[in-house]
Amino acid sequence: MQTGAMPREEYEEQNDRWCVIADADAVGSWLPCSLQRFGRDLVLWRDSTGELVGQLARESEDPREPPPSIIVREAHGWIWWWRGDERSMLPRIAYFEGVRPDEHLSLVSQTWACSYEHAVEQARGSRPATDELAPNLWESALNEHMGIVVAVIPVDHEHTEVLVRSYQRVVNLEGISHLFSSAIRLRASQHMAGPAPAGSASSAGEHAEPAATASLGW
Repeated sequence: MQTGAMPREEYEEQNDRWCVIADADAVGSWLPCSLQRFGRDLVLWRDSTGELVGQLARESEDPREPPPSIIVREAHGWIWWWRGDERSMLPRIAYFEGVRPDEHLSLVSQTWACSYEHAVEQARGSRPATDELAPNLWESALNEHMGIVVAVIPVDHEHTEVLVRSYQRVVNLEGISHLFSSAIRLRASQHMAGPAPAGSASSAGEHAEPAATASLGW
């Protein structure tokens, strides 16, 4: 398999590791999904068995030259990109021990008009991470029953996407669980703020107007 060469001088802390690049629901069953991540244009889709397939966008004008493939996996409700050289055996995709995908309540997504480094600093806010898998992926528990998982993803040098998942393990009733989700959003928004979003959307497809200072859309 031909894999796209990763620029080693950029995003060094994200080299040779699995990196979250999108929510798993971003790639449907039929249509491919185009994304820009780490300054590269990506195309993701699912094959006939539902497995994820990824390629870098074609850079050569020669139609006989296939676009470079990338290694992508779906795990824990996220899409992960292996940003390293191809190996015979890749490391497993680790995740937070206290968080399960079935506890996921909602997803908030915003694209911030700032560098990746600045976005990480702003997203961390004044609340420390409870657990951290990478400099751009951490869990912040609001208490023992609820919290958030934050993924900060480089788009290009001037834009960064911030994805925030809320979770709770108090109740399973759909109507009541949304009340808990609202409480989590209110608590977290007091601690996390960022620069004016370049455009934002929640999992329900809602859009927010840019503001001088914005929370994570909660």
